[in-house]
Amino acid sequence: MPQEKKKIKLIVSELLDYFLNQNIDNLNITIQKQPTQINITLSAPVQQLPADMDEILNKLNTPRQPEMEDYYEDLLGLREHRFDVEVLATMVDAAEVTLDDNSIMTFSIVRLSKDK
Repeated sequence: MPQEKKKIKLIVSELLDYFLNQNIDNLNITIQKQPTQINITLSAPVQQLPADMDEILNKLNTPRQPEMEDYYEDLLGLREHRFDVEVLATMVDAAEVTLDDNSIMTFSIVRLSKDK
């Protein structure tokens, strides 16, 4: 399990870097571990969604590549001012974003557990 916790930490760190670089800095982060998956949710008040959000969601919703994630995880966080969405996509199973009527953005990531 320590390896899985490391991956969660890397995912959260990469997402945090992305949103802070988008000047979204009043963030709440929730990590929920369930028997079959891990849910990571970031929420924040925003005026509008980041311009590249559709592109990011498309990449994050590509099929996960478990055979590559152990290699790619070492690349996360190396480039401080660049969001490595392709690398992150190898480690997550699904992503979505919503913007409610109060201008609260909710960005959610799902990572299915290996030991389901």
